Formats: sequence, structure tokens, C-alpha cells
Amino acid sequence: MRIGRSFKRAKERPTTDGTLLSEVSDNVKRLMKELGHSSDLSVRMIESPHQKSVKAAVIHLDGLADGNIINENIVDPLIQWFKENNQTLTEMEERASHILTVSQVTVKESWQEFLSAVLTGDTVVLLNGSTKAFIASTKSQPSRAITEPTSQTVIRGPKDSFTENLRTNTSLIRARIQNPDVRLESLKVGSVTQTDIGIMYIQGIADESIVKEVKKRVQGIDIDGVLESNYIEELIRDDSATIFPLLLNTERPDAVVGNLLEGRIAIIIQGTPFVLIVPALFSQFFQSPEDYYQNQYIGSFLRLLRFGAFFLSMYASAIYLALITHHQGLIPTTLLVSLMGQRENVPFPAIVEILVMEMAFEILT
Repeated sequence: MRIGRSFKRAKERPTTDGTLLSEVSDNVKRLMKELGHSSDLSVRMIESPHQKSVKAAVIHLDGLADGNIINENIVDPLIQWFKENNQTLTEMEERASHILTVSQVTVKESWQEFLSAVLTGDTVVLLNGSTKAFIASTKSQPSRAITEPTSQTVIRGPKDSFTENLRTNTSLIRARIQNPDVRLESLKVGSVTQTDIGIMYIQGIADESIVKEVKKRVQGIDIDGVLESNYIEELIRDDSATIFPLLLNTERPDAVVGNLLEGRIAIIIQGTPFVLIVPALFSQFFQSPEDYYQNQYIGSFLRLLRFGAFFLSMYASAIYLALITHHQGLIPTTLLVSLMGQRENVPFPAIVEILVMEMAFEILT
């Protein structure tokens, strides 16, 4: 079965529609039930010393949220605020966004948005008596450091490569294109994994019709999980039966930037260092990032050399077979005698010899 479509549909999950409840304890119980009383779910209750009914719950998942940010910018300010103030619920709701000293605080009332925020690494603050969830940005997903590319190394050129973190990858691109026309649109793909997908392009250079088509195809993906960029590649390509690549993939930020400047679109997937480039042309697979850092004549010569090597590897065996079996007259006599002498003790016809040789090359490579 095809990659990306071999998943069996997961068991129907309980509905998470509706709004939050006014009681903090009821929301916490419902969340624990939703997550199966998972051991990495952290819930800290903070009560006011003035009124026991005035309390807040700080909720996050260990490992996905930054503990230092939570303690310094959420828990400590809330404890200090409860000690120094004895306010009504309305006043608390109005002041809550100012008390949480993180970079970004949003207010949501949907249960689904509250659950999604917890699962993605944000910290949610619930106030007793309120149906609003205050979502503080505290994501701290583990990722490896930026290293040198392993699949596309160059002698002259940048030495950094993408990582498995989507935000790190988008920052590497934005650091090279400091232009307000760069657009990044975020989507989620995978009914179970909810993988973040970023579609990046330069407005005014990229064709709007192609941008719309890419977004339409990515949004139309129905799959349980996305673990690598090939899942997306297999599901949005034009011809699913072809063995030839129809999308370009790269782990080099400079290669992506070069393609964005040429009007193409980058698809960045959380969890993989390989970024997809669409649309891809046949000639792009013969380009190397190092071509752009060479003298124009040397770069053009190397690219033509790759084209020549491709056609030689494609037709050399076929030409040899045609000459040795049907057109011996085209071979110089001295060379023909040498070839016949070498094949004199070979018990197989030329076609079998060619097939064995091609198979041996594939095994060795």
C-alpha cells in the first residue's frame, strides 16, 4: 500500500466541541478524562488568601512547555496578584492578560481551542467562574542544533541546514529574505498527529494561481498522521503512479531562498529537515547549490556535464547492446575483434550480460 495511506482510521475520539465550563475543577476533570489521566499533564491550582472561591488553574504538558517561563512569568505573577488584590471576577478577567508577562497571550472560549493549546505546548490559565481560557505562549519543543547539511554538501557556500523544528526553519529563510512580501501560511494536517505545515512564498513573485492550488491540495489531505515530507509529496503530486520525482526536496536554506526568489513555493513540515519545493522542473534536478557560488562559465559547464552524464548513463548500455548484436559494422575492426574475444567464453547472450551488469551497479550503489 502507498506510504501515507496505509494507516487504519483511528478509533473515533470523544467529541471536544462546546465551550468551557465556569468551574475550574470541572474543566480540569474533563481535560484529565480526555487525556486518559496522562502522567505528563501538569495542573497547578492557585487560590486567593482572601477568598477560597477565587482561584486559578495553570495547565500545561511537561516537556512541551518551558518550565522557567511558566514559573517566572505565569505562576509567580499570579501568586503575587492574588496576595495583593481582592477583586471581582470581571476585574480579574480584564487584568489577567496584563498579569501574564509572556510574549503572547490570547483569550479563547472554545473547548477545542483550549485542548489544542495544551497539546501544542502552550500554557492555559483558567479562572474560577469564567468561561474564558487565557493561553500563554510557552512552547519549548526539543530540537537539535543547526548543523552542516548531510545530503547536499558544498565546498563554497553556507554551511547551515534545516532542522526538525518548523519555526527554526522559517527563521533561517526569513534571515536571508528580509522583505515584507514574504508570506507564511500555517495549516495542520493529520487528524491524529495535527502536524504543523507552513506554506512560504513571496507575494508578487509567486503565481497566485499556483499558491491557491498548493493550499487547496494540502488542505484536502485526509490522513491520520504526517511523519515526514514524503507523506505530503505523495499526496499532492500530479501523478501518483510515476516513479519519477515531481517535487524537489532540500535541506539547504539557501536553495529554498533561491527558489522562492524564482517564484516557487516552499512547503515546510514540522518534524523533518527536508523542505519541499513546488513546482519542480526537470532541469532543477541537475542543479547544485554550489553552481551559484562558482564563476558563471564554470557553473554552466558543470551543469552541462551533468546533463551529458545523465544521457550517457541512460543510453550507453542500450547503444552497446545494439552495436554488439545488430550493427557490428559500425564498430572499428580492431575493437570488434577485441570485444568478440572477451565474450567468447561468456555462456550468456549480450542482453543477459547487460542486465546482470546493471543489477550489480544498483546493488553496489
